[in-house]
Amino acid sequence: MNGGTNASIEFARRVWSLFVSSFELRAGDQVNIGMAPWTACNYMTALPLNQVRLVVGASGRDSADKALLNSVDVDHVAERFDSVVIASGDGFFAGLARTLSERGLSVWNATSSCSGGAARLQQACQHHLRLRVGPQCHHSTAA
Repeated sequence: MNGGTNASIEFARRVWSLFVSSFELRAGDQVNIGMAPWTACNYMTALPLNQVRLVVGASGRDSADKALLNSVDVDHVAERFDSVVIASGDGFFAGLARTLSERGLSVWNATSSCSGGAARLQQACQHHLRLRVGPQCHHSTAA
């Protein structure tokens, strides 16, 4: 969920709402969200903390991505779930997507931009969903 430094709490709520409605989250589903410290402070009140686990990275380039990747126990995920959604357009997550797919999970990629994200992440995922949340993109569509 990256709306840049000017993103509002309303933006975070809109993205979360689209995500929940697009993937029909149920009790027992696990949602981990990686954020930089300033983002966590800004968005914390917009997210239902009883449904998500915030993984806050240190300050610095890719710190939230690295913290989120380090928090994933692939064995646990493979034993407990049938599918995984990687809600990012960042190619940083392509390796995780490939690993989860090799373990037999159905891997979805959801982006919150009109661009669709990095090609290597797109190639590593079997399913794609573009959450259209910007001024030019205002509805969700499955690809």
